[in-house]
Amino acid sequence: MKKILIAGKSIYSNKSFLQILLTFFGLNWSSLIFASSLAGLNYQVKLLLISPTYIGFLNSIFRLNYVILKILYKKYIFIIRAEKRLGSYRGLRLKLGLPNRGQRTHGNAKTSKKFIFK
Repeated sequence: MKKILIAGKSIYSNKSFLQILLTFFGLNWSSLIFASSLAGLNYQVKLLLISPTYIGFLNSIFRLNYVILKILYKKYIFIIRAEKRLGSYRGLRLKLGLPNRGQRTHGNAKTSKKFIFK
């Protein structure tokens, strides 16, 4: 099985184009369908059947239009660290392991609270 390099990540799978790229941090259905339409590919085709020229074209589409994988993850972690450092309400909820987007902690205490206090 040959190795394919997309967006700095090597892939060895024979799954469809959409299934593999949905595992990338920062990509969703709509962005992948848009990228496949720009490249002129069917998103259901197996990734190993795509020619190297199309793969290079997909890499350039992702590089120009999307912030994905390590760069996006580092950005996300930096924002969370800044929230915690500032001591904002969201930062405090993140430190305690509690939900920070308005979810209840009364009715779903077993799943939302992380049993920090012993």
